[in-house]
Amino acid sequence: MPATGGGRRPEHGWCTLLQYTDRMHIRDPIHGAIEISADERALVDSPQYQRLRNVKQLGFADLAFPGATHTRYAHGLGAMAVATRVFDALAPKLDLPDRDRDRLRQALRLSVLFHDLGHAPLSHATERIMPPAADLRIPDWTQPLKRRTPGRRANHEDYTLKLILDSGLAAEISARMGPRGIEPSHIAALISGQKPPGGNPFTVGDRDLLPLLRQIVSGELDADRMDYLQRDSFFTGVNYGKFDLDWIVQNLETVERAGRVHLALQHRAVFAFEDFLLSTTCSSRSTSTTPRSATSSFCSVTAIPAAGSTSCPRTSTSTSSTTT
Repeated sequence: MPATGGGRRPEHGWCTLLQYTDRMHIRDPIHGAIEISADERALVDSPQYQRLRNVKQLGFADLAFPGATHTRYAHGLGAMAVATRVFDALAPKLDLPDRDRDRLRQALRLSVLFHDLGHAPLSHATERIMPPAADLRIPDWTQPLKRRTPGRRANHEDYTLKLILDSGLAAEISARMGPRGIEPSHIAALISGQKPPGGNPFTVGDRDLLPLLRQIVSGELDADRMDYLQRDSFFTGVNYGKFDLDWIVQNLETVERAGRVHLALQHRAVFAFEDFLLSTTCSSRSTSTTPRSATSSFCSVTAIPAAGSTSCPRTSTSTSSTTT
């Protein structure tokens, strides 16, 4: 077997990093070793996901917080790890057949991994100059009524759905996950919260698990937020994003209403949930709205259309967390 870089040939006793194996582990400063399968690794290695290495999680926040250079690439992997913990905590309570459990777990992992796929290079700052959403020709079924406004400007969620449903990534997902009963439309459904055409793939028996899985992807207690609060706190040096993740996960429950399964929380973890919500507010105010990062975000969307004709006013180099 020829070496593919990163070390000596196997006959010398070293294993190279680029060899695909059944599973691999990615070391993460927040969640430790994140395990991914060979098929997941192929999707992570796709150009559509690799581009997130160049998209900063907090945009211009590193002007005020020099350590905040972490990316959407790492956040996607971290959020996937959190979503897996949540699902594994809930799975015994759902009593699912093995095949359905594995299928839903895999669909959830990919949905959370890809949830930020459509972010532009300057993250949220450049959404103001995106084209009309209609130009992307995203299937209508992915759009709730409130997002079907004529002339609505596209955002990163629209581009995420476009990449999942209409790019080379879609073919790769179908090829690798199709045998497990997972299609690109299923991933798009969990990200958008809308049922895909051709029936609801998240129905098991007489229970609809789409609300539950959707809440893990995006909701008041979702994997996205449970990762970025810790990640932003770690890389900015701001302590406000810390919360008791272990206690929240240990106290998650499910509740069924009219055949639809929803995410719930035991009463003894209410204080941890309140702390989580407070952390969301405090973290946002202390990192995203500093005078320097906020001003830079504003200048980026005014300078880009003018092709450099708009200059950015000088700002203080202070790292104060005072909001404007």
